[in-house]
Amino acid sequence: MRAFALAAAATAVNAEVYFKEDFNSGADEWTQSTWKGSEMGEMESCAPEVQVDEDNKALCTKKDARFYGASKSFDTFSNKGKKLIVQFTVKQEKDIECGGGYVKLGPKMEDAKKFGDPTEYNIMFGPDKCGYTKKTHVIFNYNGKNVEKTTALDYKQEVGETQLYRLTLDSDNSVKVDVGGEELYKGEMEKDWDLLEPKEIRDPDEKKPSDWADEAMMDDPKAEKPKDWVEEDQKEIPDADAKQPEDWDEEEDGEWEAPMKPNSDYKGPWKAEQIANPDYKGPWEAKLIANPKYKADDNLYLYKEFGFIGFDLWQVKSGSIYDDVIITDDEKEADKLVEDWKKLNAAEKEKKEVEAKKTAEKAAAEAKDKKDDTTKDDLDDVDADDDADDDQDL
Repeated sequence: MRAFALAAAATAVNAEVYFKEDFNSGADEWTQSTWKGSEMGEMESCAPEVQVDEDNKALCTKKDARFYGASKSFDTFSNKGKKLIVQFTVKQEKDIECGGGYVKLGPKMEDAKKFGDPTEYNIMFGPDKCGYTKKTHVIFNYNGKNVEKTTALDYKQEVGETQLYRLTLDSDNSVKVDVGGEELYKGEMEKDWDLLEPKEIRDPDEKKPSDWADEAMMDDPKAEKPKDWVEEDQKEIPDADAKQPEDWDEEEDGEWEAPMKPNSDYKGPWKAEQIANPDYKGPWEAKLIANPKYKADDNLYLYKEFGFIGFDLWQVKSGSIYDDVIITDDEKEADKLVEDWKKLNAAEKEKKEVEAKKTAEKAAAEAKDKKDDTTKDDLDDVDADDDADDDQDL
């Protein structure tokens, strides 16, 4: 029991928070990127409209149709043999239309002002949307190549609500994604990212047998073309009702020929009826063999250096709010921020419900006023007609 307690204490001591940012001191320590020149917007400190903690600040985008880049460095570390947790919150005040809300983590940069799309990174994680294309990105860099998950994760961002994103990368090469406190994905890097060469490939030396039948249907060998079938060369026939013009001069005009007209009996090219192929074996594939290029890697998860975190974004519509960023190997530290998010998210949903109720009540009142006005106009028209009838009677 004492040994267990000591082990637990050692684990608690070894737990680390590599980076934590709540933006309550502003955004001055974040370096604004200039890599896109005049197309860049500045990510600014702001106070969200809905708050559960007094004087809470966050990082915001405020100009439409801009590139955004802001990063902050920290003491470098490696996740060797450890769990890595990346967590942050995003809120879209309005429909972003086309743009990202993700973070990038990578090795120390030489010049943070040049941070942008060309910058090398280790991990990219978070929501992205452009029109009907929506996803939650999880991209790992492996041997210099940025590799997206083979099947996209659902987009879970709702306008007007702060969403919580957590990525957990473990030393057994497992990956877990939680959005809104709920598990969105759990799996393995090797299975769900094309980081390595496939274990097996089709044998390049194997050839399809010459007698392999890969057509499910075939022409009925017993079918015969009807004797009265009109062929392609009879698609048009001379018009039997046509008559030679009276002023036709064979010496000057040559021998007269009746014009052609569509043949009503023409049915198109004849084709034999299709029947099931008795020799059909299905699509042919070469057998699988071990891929000589495949090389297992137990350290897919491992990055020798993390030294910065940043937002590298393009947004058609601004109004994004980022907050409560943490990089740690301790789930308990990340969980502390989850409780804060739950309170904020509940307050935002309540605000949306109140606004929706007010909008519905206003629409109902306007509809009632319009109906009352229409009824009044109709009554006025009736009174006018009655007055006109009385005048006629006089």
